Amino acid sequence: MRLIHTADWHLGRSLKGKDRTVEIEFALDEMVRQAKDLDVDAVLVAGDIFETFNPPVEAERVAYEFFCKLQAAKIPAIAIAGNHDSSTRIDSLASLLSFVGVHALGKPRTAEDGGVITLDTPGGKLCVGAMPFANERRMLDPDELWNLDNLQQLQSYRDTVDWLLSDLTSSFRDDSVNVLMSHITIDGAKLTNSEKDFHSKGIYALPRQSLPPEAQYIALGHIHKRQSIEGYPHAFYSGSLIQVDFGEAGEDKGFSSI
Repeated sequence: MRLIHTADWHLGRSLKGKDRTVEIEFALDEMVRQAKDLDVDAVLVAGDIFETFNPPVEAERVAYEFFCKLQAAKIPAIAIAGNHDSSTRIDSLASLLSFVGVHALGKPRTAEDGGVITLDTPGGKLCVGAMPFANERRMLDPDELWNLDNLQQLQSYRDTVDWLLSDLTSSFRDDSVNVLMSHITIDGAKLTNSEKDFHSKGIYALPRQSLPPEAQYIALGHIHKRQSIEGYPHAFYSGSLIQVDFGEAGEDKGFSSI
C-alpha cells in the first residue's frame, strides 16, 4: 500500500504582507501529480489546512480544488483539523466533502462515534484512527478547569488524550494497514518556532509513551520540521508543506510518501 502523509499547509497565510497562497497551490498541484505517478491509495492530511478559523475565499478554493483533483484521480483523502483550523467549520463541511472522497473530522471523537475510518483501497484495507487537535478547554470539564491546579489539569488532559488514542487503536484490524493520524506535539520534537507557541508546549507537549504501539505508522501534524520521534521510527512529522517563516529557510519541505 502506498500513502501520502501531509500536514500544515496554512492556506491563507501572509508573510510580511505577501500572500503565500500561490506558492501553496503550486505545492499542492505537485502533490497531486506525484500522487498519480506513485499510484497512491490514499492521502492523509494531518491538520492545519488553513491559517485561520475564517480563511480567505481564495484559500478555501485552493483546498477544495485540491480534493476535487484527488477525486478525479480516484484517490480518497482523510483530513483532520489542526489548532489553526475551525473544528466546527470542518465538521459542518464533512458531509459535503464526502462527495469528493474526503473523510473530514473537526473535533476529536471515539472510534464508535466516527473517529476510525476504514477504506477499501487497491492496495488493501486501510484503517485510520484519526484524532484532530484536542483543545484543553474542550477536553476538560468545567469542574476540572475551576477546581484542579495546573499540574492536575495537565495530568487529566494527558490521561484523556491517552484514553482517546487507545480507544482509536482498539479498532485496528489484523487484515488492515493500521495508521494513527493526529495533530499533536510530542515532547522532544524539534520545533521551528513558527508553530503557535501556546499549543506546542506545556500541557500540549505529550510524552512519547502516549504513542500507541499498535499503529504501523503514526502520521503527525503540527510541528513544521520534518522528523521522526526518537525511539518511535514509525511516528513521523511530515512538516509544513512550504517554508512557513524565515526560521524554516533551507529546510526540506513537502510531503511524505510511505
